[in-house]
Amino acid sequence: MVSKEAFLPVATEESADLEVPMYSPEVPPSEFGMSSAHNNNATHATGITGEHEQHLYCNYCCDTRRAVLVVNVISIVINLVVLLVVNVGFNFIINNPDEVEKDMTEEEKANLEQALHSGYLEMVEAMTDAFLVLSMAMHGCGIFGALKFKKWAVATAGSAYAISFVLHLMGGSFINVILAGVLGYPHYFFIKEINEGIMSDYNYHNVAHCCGGK
Repeated sequence: MVSKEAFLPVATEESADLEVPMYSPEVPPSEFGMSSAHNNNATHATGITGEHEQHLYCNYCCDTRRAVLVVNVISIVINLVVLLVVNVGFNFIINNPDEVEKDMTEEEKANLEQALHSGYLEMVEAMTDAFLVLSMAMHGCGIFGALKFKKWAVATAGSAYAISFVLHLMGGSFINVILAGVLGYPHYFFIKEINEGIMSDYNYHNVAHCCGGK
């Protein structure tokens, strides 16, 4: 008769020494910096990570990373326009003093002539150009910092807005003071969220917002 008992393999010396290969494929990172395996198991954020709540620009609009990108692009464009206008204006004054002096008083004409002969206008133009170029470089750092999640670069761009805030405050230009504050404040919250782990290359796709939505 055939036995109905289950067949149990008997261990041998060869089976004891046999090593079963364990293969764990390395999955390349996705466009968000996470592997697809991690993405499948990821817990999607709802704007709150642990005890830290995500901040949206003006409490409604885009996330702070996109806000930093947008405001720095806007600032670079504005500085380029100002740079063009300043150079065209100074060159016109330097090359066409007679046209400029038509509606001036004698005292104003004398002051302009003195500025032209002393090189004062050229110096002011050069200083203005240097300030605008430096400002654009700092805003460029802000764009780089937002793209690569680099706090030092974001802080550099934030410093440009802080300097602008102080200068306009000292000059009494309160509209520009408000503008500098509105454009500058998302840098603080972006750095804060990087420190809290809300903003990172691996987690950004979970917290990305645009105009109040994903």
